[in-house]
Amino acid sequence: MSRAIIPENLWHGLTLKVIDGSSVQLMDTEANQEAYPQPGSRKPGCGWGRLRACG
Repeated sequence: MSRAIIPENLWHGLTLKVIDGSSVQLMDTEANQEAYPQPGSRKPGCGWGRLRACG
């Protein structure tokens, strides 16, 4: 896939790329603990799970 770059679409001569991210706090349930276990460095029951996404 190749497209011509139109100079009017550049910002100071550069192609602009954007990445956005978000996170949500997960409920501390047994099902979530099984699907998304805590890191081994964390004590059991400490902290809440967090789901992060970017695109």
